[in-house]
Amino acid sequence: MNNIRTIVGMQFGDEGKGKIVDFFSNDADVVIRYNGGDNAGHTIVANSKKYKLHLIPSGSVYGKDLIIANGCVLNPKILIDEIKMFDQVRLRISGRANVIMPYHIELDGLQEEERQKKIGTTKRGIGPCFSDKVNRSNAIRMYDLIDEKTLMKKIKENLSSKAKLIKYDDIEEYAENIFREYSGYGKFLEKYVCDTGVYLDEKIKENKEILFEGAQGCFLDVDHGTYPFVTSSNTLSGALCCGCGFFPKDMKITGITKAYVTRVGEGYFPTELFDNDGEHFLKVGVEYGTTTGRPRRCGWFDLPLMRRAVLLNSADSLVLTKLDVLSGLKKIKICTHYKINNKTTDIFPDNLEELKHAEPIYQEFDGFEDVDLSKIKKREELPEKVQVYVNFIEKQLKVPIEIISVGPKREETIIC
Repeated sequence: MNNIRTIVGMQFGDEGKGKIVDFFSNDADVVIRYNGGDNAGHTIVANSKKYKLHLIPSGSVYGKDLIIANGCVLNPKILIDEIKMFDQVRLRISGRANVIMPYHIELDGLQEEERQKKIGTTKRGIGPCFSDKVNRSNAIRMYDLIDEKTLMKKIKENLSSKAKLIKYDDIEEYAENIFREYSGYGKFLEKYVCDTGVYLDEKIKENKEILFEGAQGCFLDVDHGTYPFVTSSNTLSGALCCGCGFFPKDMKITGITKAYVTRVGEGYFPTELFDNDGEHFLKVGVEYGTTTGRPRRCGWFDLPLMRRAVLLNSADSLVLTKLDVLSGLKKIKICTHYKINNKTTDIFPDNLEELKHAEPIYQEFDGFEDVDLSKIKKREELPEKVQVYVNFIEKQLKVPIEIISVGPKREETIIC
């Protein structure tokens, strides 16, 4: 069971998955990205150097075999820029992965402007690209990108079908410009494109250590998240099955959660703070989006949210990140239940209309004033007040905490 592991975000993304994937990548043979696009980002600190990655799996820092699977959508320009960050990249890209084109990015911005209820899209073209995929409307895959004849044909068909939405001065000239640019990307990336499902199957049969790297977080899932304030793909642990063309019969699922909660963009957030404690999380946690640079909304740890996340992902273990950010607070709160229409519930509601009326019920804990956790290596060495906080979360969720992160560096990690 230990040779196949999936890393999944349990909140709204930005849980610190990059560091944890990096941590496990050291022992992995293959690291696989199975969902999302460059709207999600990982920040990794390795050998005193900071890497901000959006598409390439985190194992790239350590020269591992990498897969970008069919469940991803790719902006080839950004992917090539990331490949060039490294001296050598052992990368395989699924030929079935869909390609983000310039008109997807244009549409993303136009659609957000027209929405009365903004969803806070990153305007990276993710939604329109996934829309083309599920509409079966001449979506361009990596196999098409490396086939110039097919690429030109599909570019013209797509521009023609979108002419009512995007106004072009000269559609033929625009198509030629896109073709010249993107056929060049295709030539660069062609050597990486293959049948990743067959390759992955070979590695599993060889009993290699496999690490699946999920993007974003549980409650941005298009089916189970805070719809419509979600991404355009499935972000749960189960998404890897379709996202890779692989059904894991035996696998460990590791859920990543911050010691508090953050969210970028619009959408429901029951424990959001608008006071000095929220400012503490923002400043001390350096809570700014890797992709957009936008400040993240911050709030107290939310047990009802996490109970739903454990249910949705079948988490075998948890990783608690950014525990060190709580240092300096006099009092710390955990939301244990919601009060909704005079009724109390201990789990995030399935009906999101109810969430609009949710009032968090908190339990208060003594804070970790002026405690430096970054040098601690063992869980039992944590100060008593910190242990009370961590133990309470573990007991309430009935899932063991496997790792505690007490700083951004790889070595600032407690293995429980």
